[in-house]
Amino acid sequence: LDARYSEIKQEASGNIALPLRNRGTLGGEIGYSNEIYDGYKTESIYEKLTAKYQDTPASAMVGVLFDEVNTYESKDPATFPNSKLFITSPLGEINFDTRDKPLEPTRGYWLNAKVSGSLQSVVVSDATYFKSLLSGAYITSIEEHVFGAKLKWGTLRLYNGELPSSYHFYAGGMNSNRAYTYRDLGPKNSSGDPIGFSSLTEGSLEYRFPIYQEFRGVLFTDLT
Repeated sequence: LDARYSEIKQEASGNIALPLRNRGTLGGEIGYSNEIYDGYKTESIYEKLTAKYQDTPASAMVGVLFDEVNTYESKDPATFPNSKLFITSPLGEINFDTRDKPLEPTRGYWLNAKVSGSLQSVVVSDATYFKSLLSGAYITSIEEHVFGAKLKWGTLRLYNGELPSSYHFYAGGMNSNRAYTYRDLGPKNSSGDPIGFSSLTEGSLEYRFPIYQEFRGVLFTDLT
């Protein structure tokens, strides 16, 4: 069981996993989330079924997501339509990670690819869409000096029907472009609320260096 609470997002979920032979796992998750975006709010009740293969350094996952999303209290219904949509999305993910440490790595690289999509149907889904996100990073070091580079590329294509506004890509914040506040980067509507992206490319370069004893510094540049 997992629960998280902040002023922006409240979420609760439950997970169950069944280990299989040869590093396989069957999993199920059910959850609820409520999130505040600039210009609207979104509420989601979701169920996810997955089959995973976990090894070192590679892992893979296939699954299906059932997502009922309610977009409400929109300040700009033309840009963020108030709606209740049901999206059924097959999922796929591949991960390859050779980093020496998960939190403060000094060498190695990781690659990750995620895809999802759906076909519009009266019963199954309210949209035909395809979404992909590819990301990777490379880290190397010379003694205590650590150099890193990261690249992310995503696309979202809506062919038929309607997708929740929260399915768009957003940029800005600690795990994105650090020159901007959370989700504040990109095109905005007349009220100054970010409308998100249908595609996204982000990159970062970083240099970490010792200053004195346990104190360290970092220089970085982000591009979105």
